[in-house]
Formats: sequence, C-alpha cells, structure tokens
Amino acid sequence: MANKYAKGFYTLMSEAGILSSKSFGLYINDVVGFNNIQKLDLDGFTWDEYSSLTFDFKDLVMSNRVKVMATYTDKDSEAIPFGTEGFTETSGVVPTMKARFIWDSDDYRKYLDAVRNLDFQNKTAKQYALDLLFNGIKDIQSAHELSMTYQRDQIVSGRELSLDANNNPRGIKGLVFKSAVPEANVTTVAKAKRWFNNATDKNATTANADADPVGDMKAVVRAMKRKGYMDIVVEADYISFLEDMDHPKWRTAMGYKMRPDLVLAASNDANALAVGNAAGDDELVALFAKIIGVPAANVHLRKGLVGVEVLEGKGPDAKLVRKTQRTFKANTYVFYPAGPIGTIKSTLALTPDDSFIYAKFFGDRGLIQYEFDAKARTQDWWSELNALCVPSRPQEMYYLITYTD
Repeated sequence: MANKYAKGFYTLMSEAGILSSKSFGLYINDVVGFNNIQKLDLDGFTWDEYSSLTFDFKDLVMSNRVKVMATYTDKDSEAIPFGTEGFTETSGVVPTMKARFIWDSDDYRKYLDAVRNLDFQNKTAKQYALDLLFNGIKDIQSAHELSMTYQRDQIVSGRELSLDANNNPRGIKGLVFKSAVPEANVTTVAKAKRWFNNATDKNATTANADADPVGDMKAVVRAMKRKGYMDIVVEADYISFLEDMDHPKWRTAMGYKMRPDLVLAASNDANALAVGNAAGDDELVALFAKIIGVPAANVHLRKGLVGVEVLEGKGPDAKLVRKTQRTFKANTYVFYPAGPIGTIKSTLALTPDDSFIYAKFFGDRGLIQYEFDAKARTQDWWSELNALCVPSRPQEMYYLITYTD
C-alpha cells in the first residue's frame, strides 16, 4: 500500500488526535471503555491470569468431593490414610474471532457532503468525525462482547460451541469446541412426555397433558441434593422460560403456592390454575424457585440476543441481511452448584512493530490495529481475540432438555 501511514486531515484518527499506539490505547481505554472486562456477560467464568503463546490448552477438572468421616479404630491401631485420586485434565484448542471496520473513499465523500450541512445541525466537522470514529470502534467492541456472550451461553446450554452457516455464515464452519459434560448428566424428556407438542408455539392448547414438568424439574434438583449439592443454580433462556411457565401444570402448582389456603387436591386444581394464571412475568421466578426448592436468586435467566450478517441472493440481487438469534438454547435447563463454572483460556495476539498503530483490549488479551491508505482514501481497523470459555467443573453440570423432535 502506498503511503500507508500518512495522516491527512480527512482521517478520523487524526481528527481525534490519535497519531500513535499510545494515544490509540488511551482512546480505546478511556473514551470507548474497550478494556472493561467487568461489563462482559460471562457469568460464572473468569479470565485466566495469563494468555498462552500457543492455541492448545490443558485445564484441570475440579469437583466438590463429599468429605469422608474419621475411621473408628481400637486405641492402639493407626488410621488408614485417606485415598488419593489423580488429576483429571481437559484439553482443546482456543478459537480466533475477528471484527473489522472500514471507512473508504465513498464514506469520505459522504462525510464531506454532510459537513456542508453541519451548520444547520449545530455540530462541527470535528465532532461529526469523532462520532464516526467512536461508533465504528464501538461496533468492533460490541462484536467481541456479543461473540463472547454467545460462546459462553452455547458452551453452557449446548455443551459445545459449533460453528456453522447459522452462527458464522461469513467465517469458518464445521469446527466444534466441546465441553466435557458426561452424557449421563443429561436428562432428555421422552417425546411422549415433552412439555409442549410444539417447540416454539407454547400455550395451553399445545401443552402436553401427559407431561409432568414440575416432576421433571424436581427430579433433577433432588438427585443433585442427594449427592450433597444444596446450593443449586438453574439457568435457562429468558423467553423459553416464560413460555414454559405457561404450561397449565406449572400454573396450577404456582396457584397453590400463591394461595396456601387451597388444599392440595384434584378438586381444587381448577381453582389453583385460575390463581396461577393471574401471576405476572415478574412473579414467575420466585414461584418457580419455591416449587423446585432453590433460592430465587439462583435462577439465572439468560437474555442474550445477537445478530449475524448473511448474504442472501446471487449476483446484482444479492443483499446483506442481518438476522438475530438467542444465545442460550431454548427448552434447556442447566443445573450446577453455586460458584464459578470455569475459566476463559486466551492466546496472546501478536503485536506488530512500532510503525503500526494498534491498541490492546480486554485486559491486553485482544488487539485492534489501524491502517491508512492515503492513495485509496481508505481507513481500516481490524481486531483479533483468541478466547474460549472452558467449564472446569463439567461433571457437576446437569441438564434437563424438555423438547425433542
């Protein structure tokens, strides 16, 4: 590229006074807030302190073992030492995610045209340029935040992150990053007992009368409590949860909780259902928690919604369409002991030499780089983050899947 690093008056970076990696780093950190990892919606996962130089990782699988009692012996005998067990490891590869923002000559012409009318908007050309830069960098920040949220929720709810044409249409496909949750920890409701007869249209008319949703849920919670887990967290997708709670058997159970004076009897079920149907969305979590026997604060409803850009059509009729999808799998409930779920493995993004302008983000784990082509009037920002959410207690995660085809 010719004259890549010339700083003309028409560059958004020069308008912001960003002429070096140091000033770009300050802008990323102080203005955009790109380094604030506390805002990431990665509940239960914490970043490893150090990034690896390679993409391969190994991690110890942890567990809360039931403590053993002391051994009764006669007064002169020695106790047999506690048994020991080896460490279990999980291993895998850290994926790479990238985002990019380009401001080309067409954008520059639109910028110049807009500048002519700025007097009528009470805004200066510099303010306009700063807004364009801020919004472009914010889009890159948002892209990585949403990718990490989607990754976290897919790993937790689906036990894997699978890259395909739906969630990564413009990137690599066919890669699967699996967690080590044992198949024995997954309970799938039989087709004849699934809660609704339709996966997406959930209401009283599609509710399966033969289902036992309350019993299904209690069975998982009680099985965990029998193993010694008393402080249990339950995760589900927010919308899927609200739909599931419209099942008449859930509403009937809630009605009995709302009206303790109602005697639990088949003759009172209709009355309890009428009471339960009056419960609003804001009441459902507390009632649900009380029914299954967990603290209301431990019911975590995931609300993630992300977009992907898909090219639809061919030739001159092709157009870029933005589609949305939820981050947490529907019809899925995840149970685990309260506390950390796992760690986030990261691989160091290699920095360029000092002739480039770049900055770090997410605690120096990610890299964003800038390049300017004066001849083509093109400004280019691109980012790289290598990270993967890895459950460190997969054998303590349990699943209830309420709908299968």
